[in-house]
Amino acid sequence: MKGVSKGIIAVIVVVIIVIVGGVAAYYATKKPSVTTSTTSTSTTTTSSVPPVTSTSTTTSVSSLSPVAVSTYATVAGTPINFVLSSFTPSSNKYALFYPGNGKVINTTSQYVNVTYNYPGHYLVYYNVYQNGVLTGSSLSNLIEITVAPSIPESLAPLVTVPTITFNITRNPTAPVFTTGETVYLSGGFLQPPSGQNMTIYEYVWNFGNGQTQTVMANQTTFLPETNPVNVTYSSPGLYAVSLTVVTKNVSSGKTYNYTTYQTVAVSGNSITFSLFKFSSNVPSPGVIQVAENQPGGPYSLDPDIDYEVVGFEVIANVYQTLLLYNGSNTTSFIPYAASEVPSVQNGLIKNNYTEYIFPIRSGLYFSNGDPVTAYDVWYSIIRALLFVGGLPGTPDWIIAQYLVPNVTAVVNSFR
Repeated sequence: MKGVSKGIIAVIVVVIIVIVGGVAAYYATKKPSVTTSTTSTSTTTTSSVPPVTSTSTTTSVSSLSPVAVSTYATVAGTPINFVLSSFTPSSNKYALFYPGNGKVINTTSQYVNVTYNYPGHYLVYYNVYQNGVLTGSSLSNLIEITVAPSIPESLAPLVTVPTITFNITRNPTAPVFTTGETVYLSGGFLQPPSGQNMTIYEYVWNFGNGQTQTVMANQTTFLPETNPVNVTYSSPGLYAVSLTVVTKNVSSGKTYNYTTYQTVAVSGNSITFSLFKFSSNVPSPGVIQVAENQPGGPYSLDPDIDYEVVGFEVIANVYQTLLLYNGSNTTSFIPYAASEVPSVQNGLIKNNYTEYIFPIRSGLYFSNGDPVTAYDVWYSIIRALLFVGGLPGTPDWIIAQYLVPNVTAVVNSFR
């Protein structure tokens, strides 16, 4: 299921059958909604920052190490363990943890467990208080958690996963902004709903500051009629921006929806957010180091030749595919280099399932800066088919068996 491109990053793979006061007065986020859930006897989710009982303009607020996390990428509904690296529990000491989803967790433990129910990108930091006085914060070491969607197979044809992107030209420091700055947000989707009579109906924005905006979908492109939208924040803090795409069955009128989140950090009033940056020396920048506990090493790093586990692990982490599996589901896919998953409903499967059309997502580039085009995908497929008869056997028979009548290929298992 692999093809070849002319760059190290973007070989496109077509799969026909197979193939988320002072500083101490306010270092918080916006006021989130109240919840009664708890993570432990010493951890409580609250609606706002507890009042500071003693404040001094000369209080020294130290910059804390970033949150340590069990994983930077997860799936919606899966718990993540956070460690407040610079927080040592003691008497009259507590921490406020900001998971980026609009909630604040008050804890006297160094460990926090969070479950993100929706996909998106979440910025995370924490504050440490001693006797009610803010003594340290990791707001200058924000980390980002990426959460992939997890959609039940029964709902997959009825909904679509929203996407939120920034205009880097207008907002070059995104996702970090300053108070008064106009934030431009573009809405989109991974793919249209594939169910019969389903369409994208509208986009509902919630900017996390009490403001919302509803934008109707264009029934030709399915994109928002107003795109991008913009918002300005007057107070510093973390804001959980959400985008809900409402899909509709045009026959029955029944609607469905799915939501994605994007945390934005707004600096101001002596509060300066910034993303954590790795500061150690990197040996051989630009070189990917791979260590395998396997004798012999990879047979080849050419995806049309290599047909063994060690080489494939490298290839799978370097090259790009048209589609991805939706988690562990082998019958549901997410578009990757392609902008949509072909279906009969969206018109991308035609002529009695003999013609599949893969629109290529815009903004894709090879390692040398050349844009990825449909020709590059075609070239990778043709090259793969030419390798079918090679000895030893290659993996290209996987697509050749469906594209080349009466093809004869050497079929080898992984060595």
